[in-house]
Amino acid sequence: MPSARITNHSLKLKWSEGRIIRLDAEGRWGSFRDDENFYRRTMAGEVVLRQGRGYADCSSEQAEDLHQKILHFLKKVGGAADNPSFPITFYGEQGKHSIFMERVQQALQWTSERYAEEMTRFQNAYPETIEILPPDRYQDLVLLPALGCPNNQCTFCAFYQGQRFRVLNKEAFVEHITRVKALFGKALNGKKGLFLGAASALSMPQKKILECLQMVNDVFGKFPHGIAAFHDADHSPQRKPEDYDALADKGLGHVTIGLETGDPELRKSFHKSADISHLLKVVRDQKSAGIRCAITVLIGVGAQKIEVHQTATTQVVEAMQLDKNDLVYLSPLEGTSGAADSDAEMELFRQSLSLVTAAQISPYLITKFRYFA
Repeated sequence: MPSARITNHSLKLKWSEGRIIRLDAEGRWGSFRDDENFYRRTMAGEVVLRQGRGYADCSSEQAEDLHQKILHFLKKVGGAADNPSFPITFYGEQGKHSIFMERVQQALQWTSERYAEEMTRFQNAYPETIEILPPDRYQDLVLLPALGCPNNQCTFCAFYQGQRFRVLNKEAFVEHITRVKALFGKALNGKKGLFLGAASALSMPQKKILECLQMVNDVFGKFPHGIAAFHDADHSPQRKPEDYDALADKGLGHVTIGLETGDPELRKSFHKSADISHLLKVVRDQKSAGIRCAITVLIGVGAQKIEVHQTATTQVVEAMQLDKNDLVYLSPLEGTSGAADSDAEMELFRQSLSLVTAAQISPYLITKFRYFA
């Protein structure tokens, strides 16, 4: 029997075992399962097909065909469910037949041309592509008070090579917020957290990031999952413990830092600072302010370096004194080893790290990320 879960920010319709679609509160489809194929649409307008550990891009022609297939499917749904006695089960706080029909009719207004216009709206709202987020923040609303990366020379990162770090002025950030709000519309109700991008929002001057946090609070209020950001500790202002207290008071609750490895020489080879003591102090000060920390560790740096990498990284993570609210991400270095090798090395690191930290240890597969609608 068909079923629909309706909330104030989405509708998830299960029509059969092989047909499931999710719509947002604006009527835009976000995911569509068609038998064995699972498609997703990004906020930037791309359509992708899940394959293995990641997603394959669909061509514009394939995306057009899929939009038409979805419209045809929704017309079929609307026609069948127009009869109030049609056998469909409703769930959710807004699970009513009348609201369901309104949402379906709303979705039918989204033609291929209108989805194409959304791509332009995204480009106008976001001055930079959303390249990557930490896995536990994939569902966040992303705002960009700064662009690029303050380091932009990390040898393992293909996202921000050569892109200089630039902080938006107040007027530009206000315009950015306004356009993002208009882009998401009612779908904003589904965002439980906010992520300040891009590569390292905490590389902004203290006064500037406090100003941005206040603006976010004024416009959006509090998010249940709080505000998060990346932090390049080597290319950021020198902050005192009270500075982190001030950030936490403004809502910053979660920061992800790229340790990559605990071995100073390996860090230097990645164009990262070899000064581990500074990074340890940053983590300690953030945790003292009540800010959760996530640490990224690279997997696949080279077979001849595994032992040094593992030993040094385990020692550094132990010294961080992370707790159960923190995270250690194990991130395979793309293009250096096969899936089987990465899995084996991840398990090796997971076992050694679990002996010295109470933090959650989780994989970080960058191929899984897109800024999905």
